[in-house]
Amino acid sequence: MPDFASLDHVLIFFTIFVSLLLLFRATLSAVSVLGALAAACVFIAADGHFLLAELTLPRDRNPQIATVALFAFTTAALIITATVKRFRTFDRLLIAIAAASVLATGALFHTILIATVLPAWSKDAAWGNSYLLKEPAELFLEKCEQSRLQCWSGAPLNVALINDSFRNQVKGIYEFYQDNDPGAEAGHGFGAFNDLHSEGVSVVLYHQDGNDVRVIADARTGVRIHSTVRDSFYLLSTVAHGVWLIGALSLIGFHRSRFKRRAS
Repeated sequence: MPDFASLDHVLIFFTIFVSLLLLFRATLSAVSVLGALAAACVFIAADGHFLLAELTLPRDRNPQIATVALFAFTTAALIITATVKRFRTFDRLLIAIAAASVLATGALFHTILIATVLPAWSKDAAWGNSYLLKEPAELFLEKCEQSRLQCWSGAPLNVALINDSFRNQVKGIYEFYQDNDPGAEAGHGFGAFNDLHSEGVSVVLYHQDGNDVRVIADARTGVRIHSTVRDSFYLLSTVAHGVWLIGALSLIGFHRSRFKRRAS
């Protein structure tokens, strides 16, 4: 499959660079548009978006935060410029609309796929490994190893041994159940998707039955789910963002050629 993640990032930074251009000049030219596109390609090829995150965000924060913040800032600045009659031009107005649409569709796809589908699918997948909960405590870790899963158990549970990518989530659940005794069997499934960590992607099942606490992490299923949702997100985003940008630039070109014909 094509690298839609990189392609979508190129479109996003192309929009950012074009918006920055229009903050300082009233109209676009073919040379400036191609220059912005070339700059976006070089920027992404050089991992500039990761460098931007390193310079502006605390360590281990999602680098997308810096990209979205910069995109929102340039879009807001261009919208404000385009709404002032003195500075309003056809190019600024159309690119402002296109940039706002790119931001809105990205947020929509993120809400549907990343914030809704991914957690729900991960929870169901985590519970798919619940068959191991039937195993006796002394055989549990052995059966996990045979199934190529990461598992932890104990009474009490030694949280320090758990994969640090989702240790805090497990710790929070464990402490909650320790402070609020469920009085019966209880469990919780979730997804850990820190893809900046070598072992950070898994679906995780936490289960407690009295003093018998077990944690099951399934990296293979987690990677498959994460990759499927991630690829779907970037595919939809790339198509939608491309349509908005090509449409806006096409309208600008059509308007300019029509104006020139009238002037001649």
